[in-house]
Amino acid sequence: AGESGAGLEIRRTDVLSAWQGFRPLASDPNAPPGAPVSRDHVISRNPDTGITFITGGKWTTYREMAEDVIDRVVRSDEGLTEKAGPCITQNIKLRGGEGYTRNLPIQLVQQFGVSDGVAE
Repeated sequence: AGESGAGLEIRRTDVLSAWQGFRPLASDPNAPPGAPVSRDHVISRNPDTGITFITGGKWTTYREMAEDVIDRVVRSDEGLTEKAGPCITQNIKLRGGEGYTRNLPIQLVQQFGVSDGVAE
């Protein structure tokens, strides 16, 4: 058991799920010597192999990271530039996003009796 900041005891049965991950911080190869590591993502291309790499970034920006790296790859190859259209990732709903409206939190409160904070 643990304790929340509000002095409430948190029991194992109160926790529905948990996960953790590792976020590698990236050193920008184009940054000046001694520059701090970045919390942003860094895209680089190996000039010998032509392989494009992406490092760093955050879980919350993975779609932006994917768009950035694909755009970079497409721009680096004239054949791909001719075939590829504009990126559409912003218009693709995330899993679970079907049926989402701005009123969903209100519906959850009314239908299931959850608090506003949980519904949000």
